[in-house]
Amino acid sequence: MPKLTLKEFKDYLYNQSQEELVLELEKIYNLYPNVQDYFQALLSGTEEQFLKVTIFIHKEFNRPIPKNPDLKKIKKAISDFNKLGPSPANLAKLYLQLAIGLMSFIKDYGAEDYYMPFYSAAKNFLLFVSKHNLQNEFGTDAQKIVEYEQDYGSDLTDIYHQNFTKPIRKN
Repeated sequence: MPKLTLKEFKDYLYNQSQEELVLELEKIYNLYPNVQDYFQALLSGTEEQFLKVTIFIHKEFNRPIPKNPDLKKIKKAISDFNKLGPSPANLAKLYLQLAIGLMSFIKDYGAEDYYMPFYSAAKNFLLFVSKHNLQNEFGTDAQKIVEYEQDYGSDLTDIYHQNFTKPIRKN
């Protein structure tokens, strides 16, 4: 059976009555937990979802018994939150929370094998903040990340200076 195209799917939906569409959505809602999560997020708003993701990330990095954080689940939670169309500031806060969480995890447990995920999260945070012109709001946090990372000698310092410091104009 060939894969259903988006055009075919739209044609199918347009040919359904409102009542038929509601019944289809009800079936999908009952069959797929991800659909339930989507509609829960849609109806509750992004602020509630932001709080849930923030708490989830915090719990991953602050367990009673030290355990490696599940980065795959954290990234998925952030990705799913991003699909809701949140404010760039809230998304940046989640990227920052991931980077800071990894930084603390490395410091507290000497988990050097978490350096690359930290580097990736930190770089993603710096570039995202720059892209959305949030340097004033996140400049201090960005500086803390770069200061921690300087011992490793990556390009984060360069990224920070290119995006968070204003060049001096020559007259």
